[in-house]
Amino acid sequence: MPDSSESCWERYYGVGETRPLRQNGLSWMDPIFPSLDPQTLEIIEPHSDIIPQPSPPELDDLLLSERQQLSSLSGLRTWEAAVLAKTEAYTATGERQAMNSNEIQVDESSWLPVWSRDRWMIDFIAPPSSSTNWSGSRLWSAHDPIIWGVLKKAIQIADNIVRKSLEGDWLQSLLIPENLESHETTLLSGSSKVGKIWRMKSSPIIRKPAKELIKLLSSPSLLNRIFWTFNDKTTLNSYQPDGIIKGLTAPYDLSEGPITVFVNISGIKTLLDANATQSSKSAALVCLADTLVHELMHVIGFQNLSSEVLLQKLGVPLHGFEIFGPQEHQCELGWSFEQHAFGGTVFGLIPKRDRNLLSINYAPLILSINRFPHVSDPTLTYDFLLDSPTIKTSWPLPSLWHTSLSSEAFWTQIVSKYGYSSLKAPKMLEVTRENGNRGFYQPWVWTIEKSAWFKQGFVPQNFQADELRMSARSLHSRRLKYQRMRPWFKDTFAMWQMTPYSQVDPRHRLSCLTIPLARRNQRDEFDTDCLVNVLIHPLYVDYNQYGVLEYGVFPRNFQARIHDENKTQWFWRAIGFLLLASLPARAEEVVPAKQPKRLLSNPWTISQSLPLSQSTKDAIQTQIKTACAERWFYPPFKLVRRHMQDPNDPYLARSDRHSNIDLAETAFNTYTSLCIEPAGLRDAFEAECSSLRAQLDADFANGYTSWLDFRFQVPQYPGQTYDGRALSLLDFHRSGANPGNSTDKDSGDRAAEIFHGEDPAKHPSLDLPAFAKAGIVTVPSKQGESHQRYQLPYYTVAELYDHAKVLGDELILVENGHHLDVHKCSAICRSLELDEDELPEFTKPAFYGTQLTDYGVECLYEADILSLPLGRVVRILREDDIAQCDGTGGDPLWIRIHNSVFDITHLKCLSEPGLRRLLASNPGGDPSLELLQDGYSLDEIKKSLAPWRVGMVAKTPGVVADKHSVRTFTPRSLRRHEFRETGLYVAIENKVYNITDYAETHPGGLQCLVENGGRDITDLFNKYHQTNRNRVLKSLQELYIGNLIEQRQEYADDDVESLVNDRPVLPHEIRFGREVFSVEALKDSEEHEKFPDLADSLSPYLGLDATEALQAEEYDDGPLMRFACLRGYIVATVEEIGYSLPEIEPEELRMFDGHTDEGRDIQYDAFVASDGFAYDLTAATLYGSCNPIYSKFKPFLGGIVGDEELRTYLDTHCENLICAVLVQEKNEEDGRRIVNWDPRKKVAPRYKMPIWANRPRKVPKPPAEDEIAPHIDTIEKAKEVAREEQSEKKEVYEPTSTATFLQNMINQLDEVNQPSFAMELEEEESRISCNRNTKGKESESKASSSKTRQLSRLEADLRRRKDEKIMREIARTWQEVIASDESTLPAAYPPQNSAKDTVGSALQEKQSEAGECSAQQDAAPPGMSRRALEVIKKRKPVFEIDEGPPRKRR
Repeated sequence: MPDSSESCWERYYGVGETRPLRQNGLSWMDPIFPSLDPQTLEIIEPHSDIIPQPSPPELDDLLLSERQQLSSLSGLRTWEAAVLAKTEAYTATGERQAMNSNEIQVDESSWLPVWSRDRWMIDFIAPPSSSTNWSGSRLWSAHDPIIWGVLKKAIQIADNIVRKSLEGDWLQSLLIPENLESHETTLLSGSSKVGKIWRMKSSPIIRKPAKELIKLLSSPSLLNRIFWTFNDKTTLNSYQPDGIIKGLTAPYDLSEGPITVFVNISGIKTLLDANATQSSKSAALVCLADTLVHELMHVIGFQNLSSEVLLQKLGVPLHGFEIFGPQEHQCELGWSFEQHAFGGTVFGLIPKRDRNLLSINYAPLILSINRFPHVSDPTLTYDFLLDSPTIKTSWPLPSLWHTSLSSEAFWTQIVSKYGYSSLKAPKMLEVTRENGNRGFYQPWVWTIEKSAWFKQGFVPQNFQADELRMSARSLHSRRLKYQRMRPWFKDTFAMWQMTPYSQVDPRHRLSCLTIPLARRNQRDEFDTDCLVNVLIHPLYVDYNQYGVLEYGVFPRNFQARIHDENKTQWFWRAIGFLLLASLPARAEEVVPAKQPKRLLSNPWTISQSLPLSQSTKDAIQTQIKTACAERWFYPPFKLVRRHMQDPNDPYLARSDRHSNIDLAETAFNTYTSLCIEPAGLRDAFEAECSSLRAQLDADFANGYTSWLDFRFQVPQYPGQTYDGRALSLLDFHRSGANPGNSTDKDSGDRAAEIFHGEDPAKHPSLDLPAFAKAGIVTVPSKQGESHQRYQLPYYTVAELYDHAKVLGDELILVENGHHLDVHKCSAICRSLELDEDELPEFTKPAFYGTQLTDYGVECLYEADILSLPLGRVVRILREDDIAQCDGTGGDPLWIRIHNSVFDITHLKCLSEPGLRRLLASNPGGDPSLELLQDGYSLDEIKKSLAPWRVGMVAKTPGVVADKHSVRTFTPRSLRRHEFRETGLYVAIENKVYNITDYAETHPGGLQCLVENGGRDITDLFNKYHQTNRNRVLKSLQELYIGNLIEQRQEYADDDVESLVNDRPVLPHEIRFGREVFSVEALKDSEEHEKFPDLADSLSPYLGLDATEALQAEEYDDGPLMRFACLRGYIVATVEEIGYSLPEIEPEELRMFDGHTDEGRDIQYDAFVASDGFAYDLTAATLYGSCNPIYSKFKPFLGGIVGDEELRTYLDTHCENLICAVLVQEKNEEDGRRIVNWDPRKKVAPRYKMPIWANRPRKVPKPPAEDEIAPHIDTIEKAKEVAREEQSEKKEVYEPTSTATFLQNMINQLDEVNQPSFAMELEEEESRISCNRNTKGKESESKASSSKTRQLSRLEADLRRRKDEKIMREIARTWQEVIASDESTLPAAYPPQNSAKDTVGSALQEKQSEAGECSAQQDAAPPGMSRRALEVIKKRKPVFEIDEGPPRKRR
């Protein structure tokens, strides 16, 4: 990376605005990791062969900028486009020398008359603004020698293009009337407008030579109507100037009168810019020539539409301003011509900008062409297939195309040799952007940006083959090089795409919401409302039949789109709902059309250097007056009704806006259940929710209708999830492995569809096209650990301190498998027989507290006196720790919901039996998605499982917020954040910290933070952190969210003038709205050098209210606007006191008793009264259970507080909760506001809380009388030995022998005459039979039954061993007989030739026994009885050697 943070690429190319701002200060176009020189387009040396992986913020800069580069550079990143941007020219064999560095030769005498210099009759004066880098105003006139010097080159190229295009069919159809036809159809597609259109025939039926067509183009009727002039980036008919791309053709009167062509000056400025590269100047020159030809086609079309002959022949068209091209269903003659001449519409880099900041030039790095018609824009279409996918196809072009068009040799040698087809652009690379699917013709809100691929089957023309081949090889080589230099790119890019950070457009739009609250107007409100609709698309917000605010899906069956689109879009929907909640409440209003506030002079004037007739001057003057009026015309717009269900009831507006925040939280929970959650994103989102709720509740004086201050910005990219995981490409592919998706795509492509991105394993493509290959030489628990089933409470680190304080005894932690048990110090000492001063030898310091050493744990478990644990610690767990506890192998079953981990090993749900199975469906993971799909509330599930919460997911360190992006708090607004449910904030040394999550890990306890939440605790902090003060403050910086400022007051309209500050704004301060900024703080800061002239520019406004001056500033670079953005220098806010509070009567007060109507899902607000004022304690009643003082107010809810202590507390601590004045009877004449009080507040339907209990222990059956119950260790060892034996050997079971085979064996053994074996078997059977009879008689005695069974087992074992011995003797004897006399065997029995064939014979024997060989029909050896053979068959084991890996028993 370069050392300087200044972008070097925006000095040479049309970069424009970069939003969101990069951490390194560079533009979106600057390539990093590694950096490229903007002029040589080579990698800046030196650079390492392998670039180290950047930090997460640097990764976000890299990936975000490269995605913007894909959008603006037609599927290429800057380092890829730089390969194509190197200046080359088309060269055929032997023509290279003539082609290089050959500029276009201008011959004005050969031009068509429409290009002549005297047709540029109108001059243009560009006013000084942010849209130009010229100092002061400048006259743009074709009669200026400098301007004409570059303009005439573009006209020469345009004249060459038109003359050569006369050979094609398109101009033949447009210029010859016989080649036009009329067609009756419906226009627009899908509408009910039926009429005639004019279109060109598919192929011209009449063709004329080029000379005759040139005469038509030189006719006086056309020549006398066309006028050329210049224009800046201002668009006609737009609310505010925002820039036109190339040009505009505007006829004053279609039937007669002038047709004026406005040409954008941005291309000419590039040609005059000394910093622009040669390649950019060549591209700008071709684009300027293309603009001239494009607008000329419109002039010809207007001329045809005004022809009386054609009107009589074809009829009057439904719309009289355009002709459709041949076989085209969208009308735009300029683009239609470009499609037929070049193969697509020419597109250069259009810099990203907003309405306030415009780019200064038109210096593209490369050009590209797009397919026409643009189906994503169905405007002025007919017979258009509305349900087709909207796919935009682009082809990025190598610079050799536009360099050749601006070369004289190309026109004299190449075009003259290869003809009209040589104008076609080479479509070597191709990229398609999907704007919709599933039958939706309307485009996606956010397009899917993809990388360009080498087009399959592309064959270059002969004269361009060599250069394109080298260009493709160079691009392929650079892609391979970047892959080697950035080995970390695929994994980091895959994870980044799985987060909302990859959505460029919403991040860009969100970063543009920087207008200060005091300067916002109706147009800003309209733009913000449009942004809300874009963010939540295709959803909308409306009331259901019960009057509850909810979101629905727009018509046209958009439901399928929600399932198909990017899952991370749910996060941006949540932001959209928050933004909707921040907008002010209003009734429907139409803002009328407006004119500029100040009188603006007409920038167009008639050229004084041309002799013109009076009639011509009058026509031109009429034309430029019309253009000026349209230029500065601000059309009307409509502001929709919002948060205004009942204008007379402000509490309905409050409820409405709270419901929008609830919808935002629901959308955010949906996002977290579908996608990964980056670290810090939830904290930033919840902080904004809390901020909006606090601002809304504080806006009761304005009836809850004000515009809330929305300042959410996406935090820095953390590079990992909230639980510390860094995902990889494998995780990206796993997210696409969904069997419900299309089967014709792999998991990578499906994941790319899910996240609206691309598979990092495939993009950018590393496949070289066929044409370019020519000429190339090529910590776990122990197994069997038991888990306690009885319930133990779990304590966080902060709760351990509070619990020890209550017990008055130190707590000692003991490791117990997956758990950390909590014991009292006295109990540990009693078990180990130690004194308390001897215990430190057996302990060690740990993160959670004092912990027993391993030796101490062994001694504790061996002690005679046991120490029972008081509870367990809620541990900080990593993701792999949680995944290990999946309920298998003796491990517990853990699940994770949000950042909490629960142990459900021994739980069962009494109220809903299927819920436990649903939780266990994702062991060691997060079952949130399954729960949401089944209609459960995650919050209710977490509450019900709170007693079994065993851990918290480890959070990654956050990023310290910038002081100008944080919020400001007054002591009163800070008090609104005193509960963990609404965000627990504290202030230390005027810095506000969000300790909502940190409170549970606070070593000094939770209670002290809960009791002092929402306050300045600087004194308390200094009291307990005297030795480690700086270290603790440094560790808290990641929790820093805002500054605590002073609250000043000024008199409004009541008799409270004595309470007002003498001077709300001090001499060294400036006031904007209610906020006071300190200029002195700016001077004393380190940023003073960054803004050297800002403090001096602010001197006229010191000590004053500059709100109106800020609103009057025209540009955003004014001193007041720049200073208003530096929010770190806000030192105070000014409150207007004296506004009348609403009145409330005792009868109305009694309704606010805080009870809940569960049947109607209604929560009643909680008010109390004291000293004539009513206090809103709704939040304190709901969330203040940890603060004992709030529980004392419960008897007084809905009435007057009678306890003196509580009255004092209200007076000293709850001033900000005053909401009304308590009166006996309302008086409408004293100016106080009359409110129809309604305590009811609609709440979300409450889910029935699941009821959990421990599953009963399964009691094992007692052993039978003949069973032996060994020790548990013996059983485990026996199982382990059995598993090892099973994994080391493979048992092979012999198939059952057939009767024929057994008979053959008997016959064989009878011939050998071996009767002793049979006799021995008979004797053995008789002996066993006698033993059985004896055993049966003895079994009648009950006392000896167990011994008899044991003897029976021993006899069975002896019998089995004897049978095996007999079996081995028989087998050995049979083998000896067969080996001694093979002639005794039948002919079909296979002989054994040698000893080495023994194994093969054994295998053949097995096959014969299985019935797979014809030898089954052989006779058995003589002398062998069938009974003996059956015994042998049952007891004969067959072994074989298996050298493969160990396998389990089947």
